[in-house]
Amino acid sequence: MKALSVNHLSFAYAEGDPLVISDLSFDVEEGEYVSLIGHNGSGKSTLAKVVTGLLGFRFQGSVEVFGLSLSKSTVREARKNIGLVFQNPDNQFVGSTVEEDIAFGLENHSVPREKMQGIIDTFAKEVGMEAFLKKAPEGLSGGQKQRVAIAGVLAMNPRLLILDEATSMLDPSGKKEILSLIHRLKKENPSLAILSITHDVEEAAKSDKVIVLNAGKKIEEGKPVDVFKDQKALEAIRLDAPFVYRLANALRERGIDVPSDIVSEDALARWLCR
Repeated sequence: MKALSVNHLSFAYAEGDPLVISDLSFDVEEGEYVSLIGHNGSGKSTLAKVVTGLLGFRFQGSVEVFGLSLSKSTVREARKNIGLVFQNPDNQFVGSTVEEDIAFGLENHSVPREKMQGIIDTFAKEVGMEAFLKKAPEGLSGGQKQRVAIAGVLAMNPRLLILDEATSMLDPSGKKEILSLIHRLKKENPSLAILSITHDVEEAAKSDKVIVLNAGKKIEEGKPVDVFKDQKALEAIRLDAPFVYRLANALRERGIDVPSDIVSEDALARWLCR
């Protein structure tokens, strides 16, 4: 089943303005991890806001969430299936403690108080923040704040998780921590669909599918091994290939015939040391 279906989507912020998204079509299947990559200004974050109804419904084309066409009358129902994690975790904190923040969405959905604490405890533990429930958010690291934001979203039991540059403001350690968490959650819940909107090609390389966006238009879509093999095409739109692809290409230029199905640093190291 399609978790998200975007069909010939076009969007401008005001009538007469240039299109930020232009005739864009793609699908995210249930259980699929899709990364949408592009340089700053390519329309990535605008897309996240359009498909969740945060920019109204002045778009052309259609957006469907688990078969429900997104509109003013359906947006509340559609959002029940979507969890959105923003770039800056500070923008998602509404409670004075971690516990209150995770509880916020549950309160909005009228979850009974007697059930709420169990849900909070479950998802705080899921993201490794169970020891911080009484802590104020300002005392947390960036990675910890993003963990809490993810816990608050997961507590709502979404079927589609949208990550809008969710690791871009984190240091390398925090980024590794959050990506490891997301992949673990995906493994534990195989039906969860993930759309990661990012400019991090290393993150995208671990996805099931990659979509490349440039100036609001889709220019490539496919498995990471297919999308990242054309390093020059990516460089033309100011993107780079993941390190392992660049290294493999450099070795091929020196006459070393690296197999095209080697897509991880560990696999490349084993092949070179065989």
